[in-house]
Amino acid sequence: MPKIRRSNSDETHNKTPTPTPSFSRSLSHDVSQVDGNLLVERKNSFHVRPTSFCRQSSLIDKNAIQNRESDKDQPKLIQNTKQLVILIGMALIEFSGTCGMSVIAPFFANEAASKHASQTMVGLIFAVYPLFVFLLSPIVGKWMPRLGVKFCLIAGCFLEGGTEILFGFVEDLPSGPVFVVFCFVIRIVMAIGSALSATASLSILTVTFKDHIGTVFGVTELFTGLGFMAGPALGGVLYQHGGFKMPFLVCGGLVIVVLFCVFWILPSEESYHNDNTDGKDEELTPISQALRIPGIAAIAVCIVTGGMALSFFDPTLAPYLKKIDPDIQAQQIGLVFMSIAGVYMFVAPIIGYIADKSIPGRVCIIIGQFGLCIGFCFIGPSPFLEKFIPAKVWLVAVSGGFIGLAIAPFVVPTLPDMQKTGRRGGLPATLGTDSLISGLFNGFFSIGSVLGPTIGGALSQQYSFEGAAMLFGFLFAAEGIFLGIFTLWERNTKWGRDPPDGFQKLDEEDDNDGNQVMV
Repeated sequence: MPKIRRSNSDETHNKTPTPTPSFSRSLSHDVSQVDGNLLVERKNSFHVRPTSFCRQSSLIDKNAIQNRESDKDQPKLIQNTKQLVILIGMALIEFSGTCGMSVIAPFFANEAASKHASQTMVGLIFAVYPLFVFLLSPIVGKWMPRLGVKFCLIAGCFLEGGTEILFGFVEDLPSGPVFVVFCFVIRIVMAIGSALSATASLSILTVTFKDHIGTVFGVTELFTGLGFMAGPALGGVLYQHGGFKMPFLVCGGLVIVVLFCVFWILPSEESYHNDNTDGKDEELTPISQALRIPGIAAIAVCIVTGGMALSFFDPTLAPYLKKIDPDIQAQQIGLVFMSIAGVYMFVAPIIGYIADKSIPGRVCIIIGQFGLCIGFCFIGPSPFLEKFIPAKVWLVAVSGGFIGLAIAPFVVPTLPDMQKTGRRGGLPATLGTDSLISGLFNGFFSIGSVLGPTIGGALSQQYSFEGAAMLFGFLFAAEGIFLGIFTLWERNTKWGRDPPDGFQKLDEEDDNDGNQVMV
């Protein structure tokens, strides 16, 4: 008969009888001591048997246990000044990085045309940045325990800021292939810096705020949105008053200044590792091992389409607004774009807090997917609605705001969901896992930023803006249905089984007779 090794708290109950044979036979996986009760996991259910009685085991709802544990006092988001300063520092890094990346939008295409660069080459210069971020981020995430979190952050910011400043001098290069080649090379090095700094930033936040990943990610998305909004506006103003070099000198200098400020507030490298070492001997998590977990693969697809949703309008929205209102001004077009990014930016922290505290992240993602379906069908409006709803600029602006509202629950909970899914799938609770998941998120979102304008532009040219938006909307609805079905399937498999919060999985040993012993 399997032996049962009792905990210290069990030994204090002198009157606790030895479990009956029938009870011993009911043990299959884990046994633990909780509030004077023995918690037994049996296949997909949990049974609780009082240690002072040998009654017939009764089924207890796993969700009820989780709710009871969640009622306990949760740690505060900001527990000390150091955490507050780290959060502010990472948010400033996100702001300065995205601001520098998007500063070229208003004027670079015209400058490149004056250097005899074709429109196709200009598009490729824009696209090579997120493409290399996609390729490099998972690799950076895997090797970060060896490279060091602080090194990746500092080196990444230094490369970003330095190449931003250097890019301002490409106007002095000769026209033709030399100009195009150097633009490609500088943008690729800039992407290497972004992959290093963004992955390190997410890893630092994940380690520092383990119980509030959704909330802090929402806060950083607020500053990311600010960077994307401020970048083009700042670039246009600086270009108008200071020429081609000025936007890059200012934005690159901002990244360097933020880097020096953040350098002094980060804790030592050892604080990011569970064993308080420098991570040189920490086991690395293979990228393939993470992607073989079905839940991570499913959420990765959602991250890609989330990036597509945010970038779909870059090449398509302005021409469509000109089509429905030829007299529309550039400032009005900018305000319509701002309705999408602005709403997303301000709603993201709220969604992160909700996903951490009340509504499960997977539910938020599915709600966001169906919300995007509605928003994309109305922004045209779609062909089956245009007979009832005429195309107006105000409708585009309102639908854009609704899309920004739906993107927030679609994108923000994906990172914490991947972290939790990785833990359930057996990935170790180490910096290597946190950095790898951060790298996967950064990479998949970047490839979505490439696919969104590429596919959106092609569909708009083939079927019109209204048809392309409708097809994207149907894609999000289909993805929501798939994710809902997948989640129900996952909960009934080993990938979805997880002991309730507050209960730890127990290690297993074998006694001398080969029988399994629960410890």
